[in-house]
Amino acid sequence: MYFPGIAALIVRYFDRDLNGTTLGRLGIERYYVWAWILFPSLIAATMAIDLFAGGARVDWSLQQLHSIHVYNQSSLHFLRQFAITQLLFAVLFGPMIHGFTTIGEELGWRDFLLPRLIRAGLDQRTALCATGAVWGLWHVPVILLGLEYVSRPYLGIPMFTTYAILVGIILGWLQLASGSVWVTAFAHGSINAVQRAALVLIVGYNPILSGTLGSLTGWFVLGAFVAWLGVTNRLPVRYNGSGAKSETSRG
Repeated sequence: MYFPGIAALIVRYFDRDLNGTTLGRLGIERYYVWAWILFPSLIAATMAIDLFAGGARVDWSLQQLHSIHVYNQSSLHFLRQFAITQLLFAVLFGPMIHGFTTIGEELGWRDFLLPRLIRAGLDQRTALCATGAVWGLWHVPVILLGLEYVSRPYLGIPMFTTYAILVGIILGWLQLASGSVWVTAFAHGSINAVQRAALVLIVGYNPILSGTLGSLTGWFVLGAFVAWLGVTNRLPVRYNGSGAKSETSRG
């Protein structure tokens, strides 16, 4: 996960553009709240729709956790406490913990590639979609190895790429609006932390159709939020070219 960031910093060094990175900036503070709560909320909305529509069901017996703890003969009461504690920890501390790994990808995609594409003349929407597509296709080896969409790796490539474009638009908005790559790293970290912690609570879902933000239900939820960004004039961000929005842009 660090290679995109390392590559971006090397290119910046030879281009004498190290001052262009937002790695040393905290950005606009209120966007850290977005980074913490946005994706857990979208994940919760996805799971709620799936449960309501019958695309998943609550795992009251916590079969997945029991299979992990089977040799300890863990009680159902213990497993429920463990699941709740794990989820709360993921929501509260996961963004920061995982943010120190996702910072590598965010330095490459949102901090470097996105503003470069904008400066090269692409309109903001096109640059956001292109950055997300590159980010998604970068995962192709991992998908083919079976680490994403385990049962359908070839279908997983367009599935994950579409997911990456939608999430990339949201992360790109946070990057441009906040002016700091740390905001996007924490937001990206919250996905990695909360998604897996939440999945132990449901069973009976088809990962292509339901369960995660990378499913068709997830696309609907992500797409609805992207549409909301447009309707509320948060996108396109009034970008000033220095990694942050202009003061007249909405928060």
